[in-house]
Amino acid sequence: MSTTRYSNPQILIHWLVALLVGIAYITSGHPDHAKTDFDKLLIEIHITTGLLVASLVLLRLPLRLFAGVPPVENADSPSGKLAHWVHLIFYGLMAGVPLLGWITLSAQIPDYQLFGYALPLWAVPESWEHNLGEVHQLLGNAFVILAGLHATAGLLHHYLAGDGTLKRMLPFLK
Repeated sequence: MSTTRYSNPQILIHWLVALLVGIAYITSGHPDHAKTDFDKLLIEIHITTGLLVASLVLLRLPLRLFAGVPPVENADSPSGKLAHWVHLIFYGLMAGVPLLGWITLSAQIPDYQLFGYALPLWAVPESWEHNLGEVHQLLGNAFVILAGLHATAGLLHHYLAGDGTLKRMLPFLK
């Protein structure tokens, strides 16, 4: 199905993911380094936002399949092809960064209580912790940088190119 705008649920999920990724980024930290109750709260918020991002991508994929997406403007141009690859990378990061964080947490500690509930953890060798943590942090940083470039591209499309790219994802612009 083709449309000129994303559906309202797609727009809502897009902006929720953007908000959650920002919150996860500013609340990141190592669970073993949490000394105060505030530090522990930040870690819980970080883990919760990561789990929510992963959950939202599980909603977003079928929604994208069934609701369709607007066609990319100038899809055959270099910028259109770049937009396609950036979206694929975003989906990989939306799923991969939280999953890697969960696996990293599993390597860091034997059990974890998230807001009073036991979070199921994976059987991961503790020796993997450092490398997993480094990759999780690297991909998380890449996610935030790519999101910033993505937002910049949307603004450039809107203000310099004057096309409808940005309007397709903004709830208050028709």
